[in-house]
Amino acid sequence: MDETNSYPVRGLISFDALENPSWHSSARSKETPRKTVTEMISSITQYHKRWEKAVAENHYHEDLIKKVKEDFLVEFVFHVNREEGHGITTFKDTQIFLSNCSSERRVSAGSSFSLEQQETVNLINAYESLLEKIKSEELTSDYGLLEVGLLKETHHIDVYSLLKTCSWFLFELLDLHPFSDGNGRLCRILSSYCLSKLNPFPTPIYNVWTNSCKGNYIEALVEARKSPDRQPCALTTMIIECTYYGWEKFFKALQGSTDRNYNRKRRLSQYLPFEATETPKWGKKEDVSVQEMIEKILSHLREWEEIKDRYDEELIDKVQKQFLVQFISHVNMEEEKGFSTFEETDEFLKNFYARNGSLQRQLSIKEQETLNLRNAYEHLLAKIKREELSSDYGLVEASLLKETHVMLMEGIEIPKDKTKPGIFSNRPRTTEYKGEKYEYKNPEDMESAVCKLLDQCNVMFDYCIKDGLKDSYDLYSLFKTCAWLLFELLDLHPFSDGNGRLCRILCSYMLSKFTPFPTPVYNVWTNSCKDDYRDALVAARKSEKRHPCALTTMIIECSYQGWKK
Repeated sequence: MDETNSYPVRGLISFDALENPSWHSSARSKETPRKTVTEMISSITQYHKRWEKAVAENHYHEDLIKKVKEDFLVEFVFHVNREEGHGITTFKDTQIFLSNCSSERRVSAGSSFSLEQQETVNLINAYESLLEKIKSEELTSDYGLLEVGLLKETHHIDVYSLLKTCSWFLFELLDLHPFSDGNGRLCRILSSYCLSKLNPFPTPIYNVWTNSCKGNYIEALVEARKSPDRQPCALTTMIIECTYYGWEKFFKALQGSTDRNYNRKRRLSQYLPFEATETPKWGKKEDVSVQEMIEKILSHLREWEEIKDRYDEELIDKVQKQFLVQFISHVNMEEEKGFSTFEETDEFLKNFYARNGSLQRQLSIKEQETLNLRNAYEHLLAKIKREELSSDYGLVEASLLKETHVMLMEGIEIPKDKTKPGIFSNRPRTTEYKGEKYEYKNPEDMESAVCKLLDQCNVMFDYCIKDGLKDSYDLYSLFKTCAWLLFELLDLHPFSDGNGRLCRILCSYMLSKFTPFPTPVYNVWTNSCKDDYRDALVAARKSEKRHPCALTTMIIECSYQGWKK
Protein backbone atom coordinates (compact mmCIF):
# COMPACT_ATOMS: atom_id res chain seq x y z
CA MET A 1 0.00 0.00 0.00
CA ASP A 2 1.38 3.40 -1.00
CA GLU A 3 1.11 5.34 2.27
CA THR A 4 2.50 8.51 0.71
CA ASN A 5 -0.44 8.79 -1.66
CA SER A 6 -3.18 7.40 0.58
CA TYR A 7 -2.45 9.22 3.83
CA PRO A 8 -5.23 11.85 4.03
CA VAL A 9 -3.26 14.45 5.95
CA ARG A 10 -3.25 17.02 3.14
CA GLY A 11 -7.02 17.28 3.32
CA LEU A 12 -6.76 18.18 7.00
CA ILE A 13 -4.27 21.00 6.49
CA SER A 14 -5.98 22.98 3.75
CA PHE A 15 -5.46 26.22 5.67
CA ASP A 16 -2.76 28.84 5.94
CA ALA A 17 -0.81 30.23 8.85
CA LEU A 18 -2.02 33.58 10.17
CA GLU A 19 0.00 36.40 8.62
CA ASN A 20 -0.56 39.07 11.30
CA PRO A 21 -1.17 37.34 14.66
CA SER A 22 -2.22 39.33 17.74
CA TRP A 23 1.20 39.17 19.44
CA HIS A 24 2.73 41.14 16.56
CA SER A 25 0.89 44.23 17.78
CA SER A 26 2.80 44.38 21.09
CA ALA A 27 5.31 47.18 21.70
CA ARG A 28 8.17 44.69 21.92
CA SER A 29 7.17 43.04 18.66
CA LYS A 30 7.02 46.36 16.81
CA GLU A 31 10.71 46.87 17.62
CA THR A 32 11.59 43.53 16.01
CA PRO A 33 11.77 43.31 12.20
CA ARG A 34 9.13 40.81 11.09
CA LYS A 35 9.18 38.33 8.24
CA THR A 36 6.18 37.00 6.38
CA VAL A 37 5.19 33.35 6.73
CA THR A 38 6.47 32.69 3.21
CA GLU A 39 9.82 34.31 4.01
CA MET A 40 10.20 32.27 7.20
CA ILE A 41 9.34 29.01 5.41
CA SER A 42 11.90 29.81 2.72
CA SER A 43 14.55 30.59 5.35
CA ILE A 44 13.78 27.42 7.32
CA THR A 45 14.16 25.38 4.14
CA GLN A 46 17.53 27.00 3.41
CA TYR A 47 18.69 26.53 7.00
CA HIS A 48 17.80 22.84 6.81
CA LYS A 49 19.75 22.40 3.56
CA ARG A 50 22.68 24.30 5.02
CA TRP A 51 22.65 22.01 8.04
CA GLU A 52 22.51 18.83 5.94
CA LYS A 53 25.50 20.06 3.94
CA ALA A 54 27.43 20.99 7.09
CA VAL A 55 26.83 17.52 8.55
CA ALA A 56 27.83 15.79 5.32
CA GLU A 57 31.06 17.80 5.15
CA ASN A 58 31.82 17.49 8.91
CA HIS A 59 31.90 21.26 9.12
CA TYR A 60 31.35 21.28 12.90
CA HIS A 61 33.11 19.12 15.48
CA GLU A 62 30.80 16.46 16.91
CA ASP A 63 31.58 17.54 20.49
CA LEU A 64 30.46 21.07 19.66
CA ILE A 65 27.24 19.83 18.06
CA LYS A 66 26.55 17.64 21.08
CA LYS A 67 27.13 20.53 23.49
CA VAL A 68 24.88 22.93 21.56
CA LYS A 69 22.11 20.33 21.34
CA GLU A 70 22.40 19.67 25.08
CA ASP A 71 22.07 23.40 25.78
CA PHE A 72 18.96 23.60 23.60
CA LEU A 73 17.48 20.56 25.33
CA VAL A 74 17.98 22.06 28.80
CA GLU A 75 16.31 25.28 27.64
CA PHE A 76 13.42 23.30 26.12
CA VAL A 77 12.89 21.15 29.24
CA PHE A 78 12.90 24.20 31.49
CA HIS A 79 10.49 26.08 29.20
CA VAL A 80 7.98 23.22 28.98
CA ASN A 81 7.99 22.61 32.72
CA ARG A 82 7.72 26.30 33.56
CA GLU A 83 4.82 26.89 31.20
CA GLU A 84 3.02 23.80 32.46
CA GLY A 85 3.70 24.58 36.14
CA HIS A 86 5.95 21.61 36.80
CA GLY A 87 9.60 20.73 37.41
CA ILE A 88 12.47 22.82 38.72
CA THR A 89 11.42 26.46 38.89
CA THR A 90 14.50 28.32 37.56
CA PHE A 91 16.63 27.84 34.47
CA LYS A 92 19.85 28.04 36.49
CA ASP A 93 18.75 25.26 38.87
CA THR A 94 17.50 23.15 35.94
CA GLN A 95 20.85 23.59 34.21
CA ILE A 96 22.83 22.69 37.34
CA PHE A 97 20.68 19.65 38.11
CA LEU A 98 20.81 18.19 34.59
CA SER A 99 24.55 18.92 34.26
CA ASN A 100 25.16 16.74 37.30
CA CYS A 101 22.56 14.06 36.60
CA SER A 102 23.87 11.46 34.17
CA SER A 103 21.55 9.58 31.82
CA GLU A 104 22.27 6.43 33.84
CA ARG A 105 21.14 8.11 37.06
CA ARG A 106 18.01 9.47 35.36
CA VAL A 107 16.80 5.98 34.45
CA SER A 108 18.02 4.25 37.61
CA ALA A 109 15.20 2.87 39.74
CA GLY A 110 17.20 3.51 42.89
CA SER A 111 17.71 7.24 42.31
CA SER A 112 16.15 9.56 44.86
CA PHE A 113 14.74 12.85 43.55
CA SER A 114 12.52 15.59 44.87
CA LEU A 115 9.13 16.02 43.16
CA GLU A 116 10.43 18.91 41.02
CA GLN A 117 13.55 16.97 40.05
CA GLN A 118 11.51 13.86 39.22
CA GLU A 119 9.19 15.87 36.95
CA THR A 120 12.25 17.29 35.19
CA VAL A 121 13.78 13.83 34.82
CA ASN A 122 10.49 12.40 33.54
CA LEU A 123 10.17 15.06 30.87
CA ILE A 124 13.67 14.66 29.48
CA ASN A 125 13.41 10.85 29.61
CA ALA A 126 10.09 10.94 27.75
CA TYR A 127 11.43 13.26 25.07
CA GLU A 128 14.62 11.27 24.58
CA SER A 129 12.51 8.11 24.31
CA LEU A 130 10.70 9.70 21.36
CA LEU A 131 14.00 10.63 19.72
CA GLU A 132 15.22 7.05 20.13
CA LYS A 133 12.19 6.00 18.07
CA ILE A 134 13.59 8.04 15.18
CA LYS A 135 16.95 6.27 15.38
CA SER A 136 15.38 2.82 15.56
CA GLU A 137 12.90 3.38 12.73
CA GLU A 138 14.71 5.79 10.45
CA LEU A 139 14.98 3.28 7.62
CA THR A 140 11.56 1.67 8.09
CA SER A 141 8.17 2.64 6.76
CA ASP A 142 7.05 3.32 10.33
CA TYR A 143 9.42 6.23 10.83
CA GLY A 144 7.67 9.39 11.87
CA LEU A 145 4.24 7.81 11.65
CA LEU A 146 2.52 11.14 12.22
CA GLU A 147 4.02 12.81 9.18
CA VAL A 148 4.63 9.87 6.84
CA GLY A 149 2.59 11.47 4.07
CA LEU A 150 4.88 14.49 4.03
CA LEU A 151 8.14 12.62 3.50
CA LYS A 152 8.94 11.73 -0.07
CA GLU A 153 11.02 8.68 -0.93
CA THR A 154 14.09 10.90 -1.08
CA HIS A 155 13.32 12.13 2.45
CA HIS A 156 13.02 15.71 1.21
CA ILE A 157 10.60 17.60 3.40
CA ASP A 158 7.58 19.69 2.47
CA VAL A 159 8.36 22.20 5.23
CA TYR A 160 5.13 24.19 5.24
CA SER A 161 2.91 21.10 5.20
CA LEU A 162 4.95 19.50 7.96
CA LEU A 163 4.62 22.57 10.19
CA LYS A 164 0.86 22.77 9.54
CA THR A 165 0.48 19.06 10.32
CA CYS A 166 2.36 19.54 13.57
CA SER A 167 0.07 22.43 14.51
CA TRP A 168 -3.08 20.50 13.57
CA PHE A 169 -2.00 17.48 15.59
CA LEU A 170 -1.07 19.58 18.61
CA PHE A 171 -4.43 21.33 18.61
CA GLU A 172 -6.56 18.23 18.06
CA LEU A 173 -4.76 16.11 20.67
CA LEU A 174 -4.94 18.92 23.24
CA ASP A 175 -8.63 19.36 22.51
CA LEU A 176 -9.19 15.62 22.89
CA HIS A 177 -7.24 15.66 26.18
CA PRO A 178 -6.93 11.86 26.33
CA PHE A 179 -5.27 11.60 29.74
CA SER A 180 -6.31 12.83 33.16
CA ASP A 181 -3.03 14.75 33.57
CA GLY A 182 0.13 15.54 31.64
CA ASN A 183 -1.56 16.30 28.30
CA GLY A 184 0.13 19.70 27.95
CA ARG A 185 3.64 18.37 28.46
CA LEU A 186 2.96 15.34 26.28
CA CYS A 187 1.68 17.46 23.39
CA ARG A 188 4.62 19.85 23.61
CA ILE A 189 7.22 17.10 23.33
CA LEU A 190 5.20 15.30 20.63
CA SER A 191 5.09 18.54 18.66
CA SER A 192 8.87 18.85 18.89
CA TYR A 193 9.26 15.17 18.01
CA CYS A 194 7.18 15.68 14.85
CA LEU A 195 9.66 18.37 13.79
CA SER A 196 12.83 16.56 14.83
CA LYS A 197 13.56 15.32 11.31
CA LEU A 198 13.44 18.95 10.17
CA ASN A 199 15.07 20.62 13.19
CA PRO A 200 18.22 19.28 14.93
CA PHE A 201 17.10 21.00 18.14
CA PRO A 202 13.99 20.73 20.35
CA THR A 203 11.31 23.15 19.13
CA PRO A 204 9.08 24.95 21.64
CA ILE A 205 5.69 26.35 20.64
CA TYR A 206 6.13 29.92 21.77
CA ASN A 207 7.95 32.40 23.97
CA VAL A 208 11.53 31.05 24.05
CA TRP A 209 12.89 33.00 21.07
CA THR A 210 9.75 34.88 19.97
CA ASN A 211 7.34 37.55 21.22
CA SER A 212 4.41 35.16 21.68
CA CYS A 213 3.44 34.14 25.22
CA LYS A 214 1.22 31.64 27.03
CA GLY A 215 -1.80 33.93 26.73
CA ASN A 216 -1.34 34.05 22.94
CA TYR A 217 -1.00 30.26 22.89
CA ILE A 218 -4.25 29.72 24.79
CA GLU A 219 -6.03 32.26 22.57
CA ALA A 220 -4.77 30.44 19.47
CA LEU A 221 -6.21 27.16 20.76
CA VAL A 222 -9.55 28.80 21.57
CA GLU A 223 -9.71 30.46 18.15
CA ALA A 224 -9.11 27.14 16.41
CA ARG A 225 -11.78 25.45 18.51
CA LYS A 226 -14.34 28.16 17.69
CA SER A 227 -13.54 28.41 13.98
CA PRO A 228 -16.01 26.65 11.61
CA ASP A 229 -13.39 24.27 10.22
CA ARG A 230 -11.27 23.96 13.40
CA GLN A 231 -8.19 25.39 11.69
CA PRO A 232 -5.20 26.27 13.95
CA CYS A 233 -3.96 29.18 11.84
CA ALA A 234 -2.42 31.30 14.63
CA LEU A 235 -0.94 28.22 16.29
CA THR A 236 0.79 27.34 13.03
CA THR A 237 2.38 30.79 12.88
CA MET A 238 3.68 30.33 16.42
CA ILE A 239 5.40 27.07 15.55
CA ILE A 240 6.80 28.47 12.30
CA GLU A 241 8.25 31.44 14.20
CA CYS A 242 9.82 29.21 16.84
CA THR A 243 11.36 27.04 14.14
CA TYR A 244 12.70 30.05 12.22
CA TYR A 245 14.20 31.79 15.27
CA GLY A 246 15.44 28.45 16.59
CA TRP A 247 17.48 27.94 13.43
CA GLU A 248 18.92 31.44 13.77
CA LYS A 249 19.98 30.74 17.33
CA PHE A 250 21.26 27.25 16.50
CA PHE A 251 23.68 28.46 13.84
CA LYS A 252 24.73 31.38 15.99
CA ALA A 253 25.66 28.90 18.73
CA LEU A 254 27.78 26.99 16.22
CA GLN A 255 29.65 29.98 14.87
CA GLY A 256 32.93 29.09 16.51
CA SER A 257 35.06 29.23 19.59
CA THR A 258 34.84 33.02 19.93
CA ASP A 259 31.10 33.05 20.55
CA ARG A 260 31.25 29.93 22.72
CA ASN A 261 34.10 31.32 24.73
CA TYR A 262 32.19 34.56 25.28
CA ASN A 263 29.10 32.71 26.51
CA ARG A 264 31.16 30.50 28.81
CA LYS A 265 32.91 33.49 30.35
CA ARG A 266 29.63 35.34 30.67
CA ARG A 267 28.22 32.45 32.65
CA LEU A 268 31.31 32.27 34.84
CA SER A 269 31.00 35.97 35.61
CA GLN A 270 27.38 35.37 36.62
CA TYR A 271 28.28 32.48 38.93
CA LEU A 272 31.36 34.20 40.40
CA PRO A 273 30.53 37.93 40.58
CA PHE A 274 33.44 38.92 42.82
CA GLU A 275 37.15 39.71 42.63
CA ALA A 276 40.11 38.61 44.72
CA THR A 277 41.24 41.18 47.27
CA GLU A 278 44.07 43.19 45.73
CA THR A 279 45.63 44.45 48.98
CA PRO A 280 44.97 41.91 51.76
CA LYS A 281 45.86 42.88 55.31
CA TRP A 282 48.75 40.39 55.43
CA GLY A 283 50.25 41.70 52.18
CA LYS A 284 53.41 43.75 51.71
CA LYS A 285 54.03 46.74 49.46
CA GLU A 286 56.38 44.77 47.23
CA ASP A 287 53.77 42.06 46.58
CA VAL A 288 52.74 41.59 42.94
CA SER A 289 49.15 42.15 41.81
CA VAL A 290 46.58 39.38 41.54
CA GLN A 291 46.62 39.62 37.74
CA GLU A 292 50.42 39.37 37.65
CA MET A 293 50.30 36.26 39.84
CA ILE A 294 47.66 34.66 37.61
CA GLU A 295 49.67 35.39 34.46
CA LYS A 296 52.85 33.99 36.05
CA ILE A 297 51.08 30.83 37.26
CA LEU A 298 49.71 30.28 33.74
CA SER A 299 53.19 30.77 32.32
CA HIS A 300 54.65 28.24 34.78
CA LEU A 301 51.89 25.78 33.93
CA ARG A 302 52.50 26.01 30.19
CA GLU A 303 56.25 25.74 30.68
CA TRP A 304 55.78 22.65 32.85
CA GLU A 305 53.62 20.97 30.19
CA GLU A 306 56.38 21.56 27.64
CA ILE A 307 59.39 20.43 29.66
CA LYS A 308 58.14 17.86 32.18
CA ASP A 309 59.10 14.94 29.93
CA ARG A 310 62.73 16.10 30.01
CA TYR A 311 63.04 15.46 33.75
CA ASP A 312 63.88 12.10 35.26
CA GLU A 313 60.72 10.44 36.61
CA GLU A 314 62.43 9.53 39.89
CA LEU A 315 63.43 13.15 40.43
CA ILE A 316 59.88 14.37 39.80
CA ASP A 317 58.52 11.71 42.15
CA LYS A 318 61.01 12.69 44.86
CA VAL A 319 60.16 16.40 44.66
CA GLN A 320 56.41 15.71 44.60
CA LYS A 321 56.69 13.52 47.69
CA GLN A 322 58.57 16.29 49.51
CA PHE A 323 55.77 18.72 48.65
CA LEU A 324 53.16 16.20 49.76
CA VAL A 325 54.83 15.66 53.15
CA GLN A 326 55.05 19.42 53.62
CA PHE A 327 51.37 19.74 52.70
CA ILE A 328 50.31 16.98 55.10
CA SER A 329 52.40 18.46 57.89
CA HIS A 330 50.92 21.92 57.30
CA VAL A 331 47.29 20.74 57.19
CA ASN A 332 47.62 18.65 60.33
CA MET A 333 49.51 21.35 62.20
CA GLU A 334 46.95 24.05 61.34
CA GLU A 335 44.05 21.74 62.19
CA GLU A 336 45.85 20.62 65.38
CA LYS A 337 46.04 16.99 64.33
CA GLY A 338 48.90 14.61 63.63
CA PHE A 339 52.52 15.61 64.27
CA SER A 340 53.44 19.19 65.10
CA THR A 341 56.60 19.38 62.95
CA PHE A 342 57.59 18.60 59.39
CA GLU A 343 60.52 16.45 60.56
CA GLU A 344 58.30 14.14 62.63
CA THR A 345 55.81 13.80 59.79
CA ASP A 346 58.54 13.04 57.26
CA GLU A 347 60.26 10.48 59.49
CA PHE A 348 57.05 8.60 60.26
CA LEU A 349 55.89 8.38 56.63
CA LYS A 350 59.33 7.26 55.40
CA ASN A 351 59.52 4.52 58.03
CA PHE A 352 55.94 3.43 57.44
CA TYR A 353 56.32 2.97 53.68
CA ALA A 354 59.86 1.56 54.00
CA ARG A 355 58.25 -1.30 55.94
CA ASN A 356 55.50 -1.79 53.35
CA GLY A 357 52.88 -0.13 55.51
CA SER A 358 53.40 -2.22 58.62
CA LEU A 359 55.15 -1.12 61.83
CA GLN A 360 54.27 -4.35 63.66
CA ARG A 361 52.43 -2.35 66.30
CA GLN A 362 49.31 -0.28 66.79
CA LEU A 363 49.62 3.26 65.48
CA SER A 364 49.45 6.19 67.86
CA ILE A 365 46.71 8.79 67.36
CA LYS A 366 49.18 11.22 65.74
CA GLU A 367 50.46 8.52 63.41
CA GLN A 368 46.95 7.42 62.48
CA GLU A 369 45.81 10.99 61.76
CA THR A 370 48.89 11.60 59.60
CA LEU A 371 48.44 8.37 57.66
CA ASN A 372 44.72 9.03 57.22
CA LEU A 373 45.35 12.43 55.71
CA ARG A 374 47.81 11.05 53.18
CA ASN A 375 45.51 8.15 52.28
CA ALA A 376 42.52 10.46 51.87
CA TYR A 377 44.40 12.88 49.63
CA GLU A 378 45.87 10.11 47.49
CA HIS A 379 42.37 8.63 47.20
CA LEU A 380 41.27 11.92 45.62
CA LEU A 381 44.27 11.97 43.27
CA ALA A 382 43.55 8.39 42.22
CA LYS A 383 40.10 9.58 41.14
CA ILE A 384 41.80 11.91 38.65
CA LYS A 385 43.77 9.04 37.14
CA ARG A 386 40.65 6.87 36.91
CA GLU A 387 38.62 9.55 35.15
CA GLU A 388 41.25 11.50 33.24
CA LEU A 389 39.72 10.58 29.88
CA SER A 390 36.09 10.77 30.97
CA SER A 391 33.70 13.69 31.11
CA ASP A 392 33.30 13.07 34.84
CA TYR A 393 36.80 14.33 35.73
CA GLY A 394 36.68 16.99 38.40
CA LEU A 395 33.10 16.36 39.48
CA VAL A 396 32.78 16.42 43.25
CA GLU A 397 29.90 14.28 44.45
CA ALA A 398 28.46 13.68 47.90
CA SER A 399 29.61 10.05 47.72
CA LEU A 400 33.21 11.20 47.18
CA LEU A 401 32.99 13.45 50.23
CA LYS A 402 31.68 10.58 52.34
CA GLU A 403 34.36 8.13 51.13
CA THR A 404 37.13 10.63 51.79
CA HIS A 405 35.76 11.52 55.21
CA VAL A 406 35.70 7.84 56.21
CA MET A 407 39.39 7.59 55.27
CA LEU A 408 40.23 10.74 57.25
CA MET A 409 38.62 9.29 60.38
CA GLU A 410 39.87 5.70 60.01
CA GLY A 411 40.87 4.21 63.37
CA ILE A 412 39.95 7.38 65.30
CA GLU A 413 37.61 7.00 68.25
CA ILE A 414 34.42 9.02 67.73
CA PRO A 415 32.62 10.48 70.77
CA LYS A 416 29.12 9.11 71.34
CA ASP A 417 27.51 12.50 70.73
CA LYS A 418 29.07 12.76 67.24
CA THR A 419 27.84 11.22 63.99
CA LYS A 420 29.91 8.41 62.51
CA PRO A 421 32.52 8.93 59.74
CA GLY A 422 31.00 9.38 56.30
CA ILE A 423 27.61 10.31 57.75
CA PHE A 424 26.32 13.86 57.40
CA SER A 425 25.57 15.48 60.73
CA ASN A 426 22.04 16.36 61.77
CA ARG A 427 23.10 17.83 65.11
CA PRO A 428 23.87 21.46 66.07
CA ARG A 429 27.51 22.42 65.45
CA THR A 430 29.14 25.60 66.78
CA THR A 431 32.51 27.34 66.87
CA GLU A 432 33.94 30.41 68.57
CA TYR A 433 36.43 32.94 67.22
CA LYS A 434 37.60 36.16 68.86
CA GLY A 435 34.89 35.89 71.50
CA GLU A 436 32.09 35.49 68.97
CA LYS A 437 30.09 32.28 68.86
CA TYR A 438 28.88 31.03 65.51
CA GLU A 439 26.31 28.32 64.84
CA TYR A 440 26.88 26.43 61.62
CA LYS A 441 23.96 25.85 59.28
CA ASN A 442 21.71 22.97 60.23
CA PRO A 443 19.49 22.33 57.18
CA GLU A 444 16.56 19.98 57.47
CA ASP A 445 18.11 17.73 54.83
CA MET A 446 21.91 17.95 54.93
CA GLU A 447 22.29 15.49 52.05
CA SER A 448 20.24 17.73 49.74
CA ALA A 449 22.07 20.85 50.91
CA VAL A 450 25.46 19.27 50.19
CA CYS A 451 24.34 17.95 46.80
CA LYS A 452 22.99 21.35 45.75
CA LEU A 453 26.26 23.01 46.76
CA LEU A 454 28.38 20.46 44.91
CA ASP A 455 26.16 20.60 41.83
CA GLN A 456 26.75 24.33 41.49
CA CYS A 457 30.47 23.87 42.08
CA ASN A 458 30.62 21.21 39.36
CA VAL A 459 28.98 23.50 36.83
CA MET A 460 31.45 26.30 37.58
CA PHE A 461 34.38 23.88 37.53
CA ASP A 462 33.24 22.49 34.19
CA TYR A 463 33.04 25.98 32.67
CA CYS A 464 36.59 26.65 33.87
CA ILE A 465 38.31 23.53 32.56
CA LYS A 466 36.02 21.99 29.91
CA ASP A 467 38.41 22.76 27.04
CA GLY A 468 41.52 23.12 29.19
CA LEU A 469 42.63 26.38 30.74
CA LYS A 470 42.54 28.62 27.67
CA ASP A 471 43.67 31.84 29.32
CA SER A 472 44.20 33.72 32.57
CA TYR A 473 40.45 34.30 32.97
CA ASP A 474 39.82 30.54 33.12
CA LEU A 475 42.59 30.07 35.69
CA TYR A 476 41.36 33.01 37.76
CA SER A 477 37.83 31.58 37.67
CA LEU A 478 39.16 28.20 38.80
CA PHE A 479 40.80 29.80 41.85
CA LYS A 480 37.57 31.66 42.62
CA THR A 481 35.61 28.41 42.30
CA CYS A 482 37.97 26.68 44.75
CA ALA A 483 37.67 29.56 47.22
CA TRP A 484 33.88 29.58 46.87
CA LEU A 485 33.59 25.83 47.54
CA LEU A 486 36.07 25.96 50.42
CA PHE A 487 34.12 28.75 52.12
CA GLU A 488 30.61 27.42 51.47
CA LEU A 489 31.43 23.83 52.44
CA LEU A 490 33.21 24.96 55.61
CA ASP A 491 30.26 27.17 56.45
CA LEU A 492 27.89 24.25 55.94
CA HIS A 493 30.15 22.02 58.08
CA PRO A 494 28.42 18.80 56.98
CA PHE A 495 30.30 16.38 59.27
CA SER A 496 30.70 16.30 63.04
CA ASP A 497 34.51 16.44 62.77
CA GLY A 498 37.21 16.62 60.11
CA ASN A 499 35.58 19.34 57.98
CA GLY A 500 38.68 21.55 57.98
CA ARG A 501 41.02 18.83 56.78
CA LEU A 502 38.50 17.59 54.23
CA CYS A 503 37.99 21.04 52.73
CA ARG A 504 41.73 21.73 52.52
CA ILE A 505 42.52 18.56 50.59
CA LEU A 506 39.40 19.01 48.44
CA CYS A 507 40.58 22.49 47.45
CA SER A 508 44.01 21.12 46.49
CA TYR A 509 42.38 18.25 44.59
CA MET A 510 40.44 20.70 42.42
CA LEU A 511 43.70 22.39 41.41
CA SER A 512 45.67 19.16 40.98
CA LYS A 513 44.85 18.59 37.32
CA PHE A 514 46.89 21.67 36.47
CA THR A 515 49.24 21.85 39.46
CA PRO A 516 51.82 19.05 39.96
CA PHE A 517 52.05 19.68 43.72
CA PRO A 518 49.53 19.97 46.59
CA THR A 519 48.33 23.52 47.15
CA PRO A 520 47.77 24.73 50.74
CA VAL A 521 45.40 27.56 51.56
CA TYR A 522 47.88 29.80 53.40
CA ASN A 523 51.09 30.12 55.40
CA VAL A 524 53.46 27.56 53.84
CA TRP A 525 55.21 29.92 51.42
CA THR A 526 53.32 33.18 52.06
CA ASN A 527 52.85 35.82 54.75
CA SER A 528 49.26 34.84 55.55
CA CYS A 529 48.56 32.91 58.76
CA LYS A 530 45.74 31.01 60.43
CA ASP A 531 44.11 34.15 61.86
CA ASP A 532 44.16 35.73 58.40
CA TYR A 533 42.45 32.59 57.11
CA ARG A 534 39.78 32.71 59.80
CA ASP A 535 39.30 36.44 59.28
CA ALA A 536 38.79 35.78 55.56
CA LEU A 537 36.09 33.19 56.32
CA VAL A 538 34.34 35.52 58.77
CA ALA A 539 34.52 38.42 56.30
CA ALA A 540 32.89 36.30 53.59
CA ARG A 541 30.23 35.06 56.00
CA LYS A 542 29.34 38.58 57.10
CA SER A 543 29.46 40.18 53.65
CA GLU A 544 26.14 40.94 51.98
CA LYS A 545 26.63 38.48 49.11
CA ARG A 546 28.97 35.97 50.83
CA HIS A 547 31.92 36.57 48.50
CA PRO A 548 35.24 34.93 49.56
CA CYS A 549 37.45 37.71 48.16
CA ALA A 550 40.36 37.53 50.62
CA LEU A 551 40.26 33.72 50.62
CA THR A 552 40.68 33.73 46.84
CA THR A 553 43.80 35.88 47.16
CA MET A 554 45.25 33.47 49.73
CA ILE A 555 44.88 30.48 47.42
CA ILE A 556 46.29 32.36 44.42
CA GLU A 557 49.31 33.45 46.49
CA CYS A 558 49.98 29.89 47.65
CA SER A 559 49.85 28.58 44.10
CA TYR A 560 52.08 31.41 42.86
CA GLN A 561 54.70 30.82 45.56
CA GLY A 562 54.36 27.05 45.17
CA TRP A 563 55.31 27.20 41.50
CA LYS A 564 58.38 29.27 42.40
CA LYS A 565 59.39 26.63 44.95
